[in-house]
Amino acid sequence: MIKVFIDADGEPRFLYHGLRGSRVVPLDQWVTAERKWVTEGSNPYYWSGFHAYRSLDDVRAWLRRCRIREGRAAVEIDCERVRPKPTAGEAMLAGAMRVTSGQWSRRVALNAF
Repeated sequence: MIKVFIDADGEPRFLYHGLRGSRVVPLDQWVTAERKWVTEGSNPYYWSGFHAYRSLDDVRAWLRRCRIREGRAAVEIDCERVRPKPTAGEAMLAGAMRVTSGQWSRRVALNAF
């Protein structure tokens, strides 16, 4: 799976929502998503999770709707408990994820797309 992060001076940060009060993503540790009942606009409610994509093609499709590319990177991640996101789009939801130091070192800047 592939996830998009903010590249903040070489450290990964979550794009929109942090985890337990922090947007910093710990490297080499499994983290578990906070399970909340959420919605986006007029879409139906669904259980929250880490947004991730199956491929770089899915990230490219998401980028067509995204204005900000500067300072963001696509990174291969390890995921558990992956399920489809019930709203429109290519995103999947993971119940747990890990970014290793090696994966982070191979990140691809979104400006490259």
